[in-house]
Amino acid sequence: MSEKRIKKLNEEVIKQISAGEVIQRPVNCVKELIENSLDAGSTSIQVTLKRSGFDLIKVKDDGCGIAKHDLLSVCERFSTSKLEKIDDLSNIETYGFRGEALFSISCVANITILTKTKDDDIGYQVEYRNGKSINGIKPLAANNGTIITIENLFQNNPLRLNCLKSENTEFNYIADVVMKYAIHCSNSIAFSLRKNDEFVFNTNLGSQTVTNIDLLYGTNIGKNVTSICCKNDDLKFSMTGIISKPNFVCKKFNFILFINDRLVECSVLKKCIENVYLNFLSKGMHPFVYLSMKILPENVDVNVHPSKNEVRYLNEDEINAEISNCITTKLTSANMHSLLGSSIQDFTSLRTPKSKTNLSQTNESPSSTKKSPSKNPSKILRTDPRHRTIEEMISQKNIANSTGKNNFRRVVRLYSIHCLKRNVERSIDFDLQKLLKDSQFIGCVDNGTFIIQSNDKLILVNCEILSKELFYQLYLEEFMNFGSITLKKPLSIQQLYDIYLIKFKDEKKVLDSKLATKLLVHKREMLSDYFALDIDANGDLLGLPLILDGYLPNFNVLPDLIFNLANNVNWKSEQECFDSLGRMLSKFYAYPRNDLTPSECESWKKTIEFVIYPKAKKLLTESGTDYHQKLEPQIDPIIEPRLSEHFKARGRDATSDEQFENDTTKKNKSTAKKAGAVNKKEKELHPKIDGVPQYIKLGEDNDEYIKTMIHLRSKKMRVKQDIMALEGKRLISDAIEAGLRLKAIFFSIEENLVGIKRLSELPQLGVKLYKVFYKDIKLYSPHVTPPGVIGIFERPSPKLISEMHAKRTHHLPLTLIADNIRDPGNLGTLIRASAAAGIDKVICTKGCVDVWESKVIRSGCGAHFRIPIYSNIEWPLMSNYFQDQIIGVYIADSNVHEESDNSRSVSDQLLTSNLSHWQIKVNEETGERMKYDESFEDMNILEKYKNVILKTKPYTDVDYSQSKSLALIIGSEASGSSIEALKFCYDYSGCKVKIPLECGVESLNSAVAASIIMYEIKRQFNKE
Repeated sequence: MSEKRIKKLNEEVIKQISAGEVIQRPVNCVKELIENSLDAGSTSIQVTLKRSGFDLIKVKDDGCGIAKHDLLSVCERFSTSKLEKIDDLSNIETYGFRGEALFSISCVANITILTKTKDDDIGYQVEYRNGKSINGIKPLAANNGTIITIENLFQNNPLRLNCLKSENTEFNYIADVVMKYAIHCSNSIAFSLRKNDEFVFNTNLGSQTVTNIDLLYGTNIGKNVTSICCKNDDLKFSMTGIISKPNFVCKKFNFILFINDRLVECSVLKKCIENVYLNFLSKGMHPFVYLSMKILPENVDVNVHPSKNEVRYLNEDEINAEISNCITTKLTSANMHSLLGSSIQDFTSLRTPKSKTNLSQTNESPSSTKKSPSKNPSKILRTDPRHRTIEEMISQKNIANSTGKNNFRRVVRLYSIHCLKRNVERSIDFDLQKLLKDSQFIGCVDNGTFIIQSNDKLILVNCEILSKELFYQLYLEEFMNFGSITLKKPLSIQQLYDIYLIKFKDEKKVLDSKLATKLLVHKREMLSDYFALDIDANGDLLGLPLILDGYLPNFNVLPDLIFNLANNVNWKSEQECFDSLGRMLSKFYAYPRNDLTPSECESWKKTIEFVIYPKAKKLLTESGTDYHQKLEPQIDPIIEPRLSEHFKARGRDATSDEQFENDTTKKNKSTAKKAGAVNKKEKELHPKIDGVPQYIKLGEDNDEYIKTMIHLRSKKMRVKQDIMALEGKRLISDAIEAGLRLKAIFFSIEENLVGIKRLSELPQLGVKLYKVFYKDIKLYSPHVTPPGVIGIFERPSPKLISEMHAKRTHHLPLTLIADNIRDPGNLGTLIRASAAAGIDKVICTKGCVDVWESKVIRSGCGAHFRIPIYSNIEWPLMSNYFQDQIIGVYIADSNVHEESDNSRSVSDQLLTSNLSHWQIKVNEETGERMKYDESFEDMNILEKYKNVILKTKPYTDVDYSQSKSLALIIGSEASGSSIEALKFCYDYSGCKVKIPLECGVESLNSAVAASIIMYEIKRQFNKE
């Protein structure tokens, strides 16, 4: 082959390459021309497009124009009026500076310039190709300014033309740039955009920035933005902008950034701002952010990219952090003002569960409303110096901060709370619920009432009554998981109590202030732990629960709350205690706001409209559907040990499962005795659909269903009672066909039973059928939309699994060993993939998630009944599940090490698969004699396997068909293979198999990895 010489490219090729760097798509042309118009001092810029710029781009301005003597060189490369020497780059303040834009455009399109300066009597027109004038300068009538027309873009580069996206997409790129400049230059420049001779938008000269945001990004956004500014002289930068409030979201992140009036991108700053908004917006929601930064020109590198889209600036990390902090502070304040509508800045209610914000002080607000003159404590004459006014004690300077709910939600396992939730659900008026769900907020009549519209009706709503119910249900929802409102300065419980006694001297048979304080101090541990009511040992109030984000109670009635806590709580009964405390807190938070100033009234009405009503509409309408599931899906019939210090065990407040069962049984017997042979809440009904057996309809107060489902929620009770639940006709039918024993079926409508296998035979087999409310099924179902039928089965015994195993005739001689898989979805998918591949069996080691847990069954999609599954198997017994002596053992592990040789790293002296470690044990469930390898329990032996290096092969390079019996071990993604798995593999001369991964991916999902290898094994065996 002849030697290739280095040659200099000809001028035409050079021009095409350089133009391709600057002009990549139509939007680059538009941006360059707009920036030239801005440099010319224009007050009006008009952009006209045809076919999204492919046929025509015309930009017209009223700027200073181009002098006649400059027209012939305006499109030459590196010709500019803004830069003379390299030092000028450090102080550049104009948009253009390289002199490449017009030259690059002329290399890929036909360009015509018509211009006139204010000093000329006539305008001049020039046409350009490849940076040169083709017909010279022509005089032509024109207005002051410049019109640049670009035609047939990329006419000489069809490949680039074909690589561009659709016309609509390219137009959207252009519109986005023009809109951003229209917002940034709102006060000084009017912009218009035409597409195919039709107006897209037109802004006016002297418009406000918010006005143009409304016009260009939607009418709702202007009402939900707030201005922002910050300055740091040390970093030599300043910033102004407009950002959306937390109560407004966009479908995508609209981020507009100008640095020294130049439209740029900065991915690092954009990511910082996104992280800030994550604390205020729900997942999938996005903000609107427009920022204009001013940085010393010498601190900005504008020559980073040919398109000038990106810049770099000094102290980038510090400036980004300063902006993030400024936005965080502004959003916190905006969240309070727009939602709470209060002038109090001593509180802040954060949406995020991650942060805690210090609060500044300000003036009086609706949260410190005055009482009516007849009962206003400030008007009472005090002769005792110990008596202080509530205004004196609860100064707004005293509120330190409020903390949102913690990321980690504590699981509530109290039967009493479950009963209170049930009581709420039973009291629902479904007509009112539907009315509220379909309603729209109209307006406030006064501080205590507002109007909503539902269909064609106008309804007057009492805000206090609605708020009480709302806060009570929120109390149940957030029980043990409240945020907190912390006071800077503690408030004396005794003094608050005395203030109440002074207000209401006629109260009789109440504790005195010292005894009341002593009582609450004694209960302080429980009050803090469960209700976020913080009281110290000295009898001072430190904090209150934050029940609803964006809402603060009326602190003038704090003495009322303290009095009620001391006198009106039944501390001896758990359920009554929780109920009364919830009612008192809801009354405290819902206390009406009277005697407000006009400005405070407006703020309070905003609180009703934007906080109370939306939350009530959402939460109270959910009550009849998945309210309980939302509040607490995991309920165990036990009382938490800490409560034993505060309550006596009485009936359902028992501290053990056995006592709970005994109490429930006694209750059922007592109820049956009162009602006769058949409980009034249970009715035997004849089915309306042929083929459906007789069933029993359970009433709302029947405990049979509740008790069963409570047991199923507890793994301890599932194992103890040897039961499990399957949802849906298909799973129930599969389990029946597999031979599992069905004990009962709960269903909501008869149609849900149609199609279940052997349905008519079930009553003869002792299976009970119960009809329950669909809302009760939703209460305990993990499904978002439950199928409406639940089968209660006995867990399959080892004997039944062995029988299922014996019936299998054609299967792949492969056993999947799931080693310490804790994720239910992964384990279910592994079982499903194993059944699909037709392997012999699945073995789950001790430490895996319960095979018969609902999420595992759901992920398995019926595979549990199509393949034998041995669960909770210990490694010392593992070899018993392989009939053949010679087996091939493989570990699927992505965290493998390449070896220079294939030698084994454990000496022969350490081999432990010898008879000296074997014992014979009898399986208690089956009576079968099994070999037990005690070396798996010897830590001295296991320690030697910790750093064992097994041979590693690509999974496709292993000849699996040479083994009569195979074992594939798959470990968890988090911890990989266990030491026991390494030992088992080593003792059987096994190896690790790896799956090649690309693009920096470190590992595969365990179920995916196992599936790939299983099907490779299946392919090899089928080939044989």
